[in-house]
Amino acid sequence: MCGTRFYKIWEAMKRRCNSPKACGYHNYGGRGIGYCDEWENFNNFYKEMYHSYCDSVQENGEKDTTIDRIDNNKDYCLNNCRWLSMSGQAFNRRQNTIVVKDIEDTVIGWAKRSNLNYYTIIDRIRRGWSEEDAVLIKRNGKYGDCGK
Repeated sequence: MCGTRFYKIWEAMKRRCNSPKACGYHNYGGRGIGYCDEWENFNNFYKEMYHSYCDSVQENGEKDTTIDRIDNNKDYCLNNCRWLSMSGQAFNRRQNTIVVKDIEDTVIGWAKRSNLNYYTIIDRIRRGWSEEDAVLIKRNGKYGDCGK
């Protein structure tokens, strides 16, 4: 499979975690993000991830399928990885995470919880609202219970 997009994704994942010269290393290996021991071997990565990769390719197209860590503070491994489109992955970034009432979720997740538009929450935060107010205050100015 050498030379396939799937193989290149595996190589890039390893490079981000292992090589201080790699673009983006500071966001991965530089802050302690690695990958499970099994995935050092491509065949193991293939066995665990190729079927779900093919499903994502069918849905999003090959060029738009990317590997994503569900919890951005944890390593690459079967239980913490999924395949997303590039636009879907953009919502799962450390800069896009909000913690309110001990619940951590992405802005898109809070938008769903609070029944607010994603861009409304982003705009509120940019205008200086606290994260809690940005996700809990409804359009009528009253607090909702979406944090539960």
